[in-house]
Amino acid sequence: TKPNSQTQTPQNDVVTHENPTSNPENIATTTFSDLGLSEWAVKTCKELGMKFPRRVQQYCIPKILEGRHVIGIDETGSGKTAAFALPILQRLAE
Repeated sequence: TKPNSQTQTPQNDVVTHENPTSNPENIATTTFSDLGLSEWAVKTCKELGMKFPRRVQQYCIPKILEGRHVIGIDETGSGKTAAFALPILQRLAE
């Protein structure tokens, strides 16, 4: 059967990367500040030894700050927790 022309399909942004953290060259020269995090969040990252955002953080943090829904899948130790926690903490602090 043909789909109803009035049926709307949700638009999803799907971004996939193969092992983005397995290569150290994939760790960006982008800063946490470039991702839209506030000054206190950037300072906290530095205090915790997080010098540059990992690939998963680069993709997730700006989208979460925009209010978009994000699912991040990456290897253990890739920075997923910070990718989701930092924007949440920033929103709570606003």
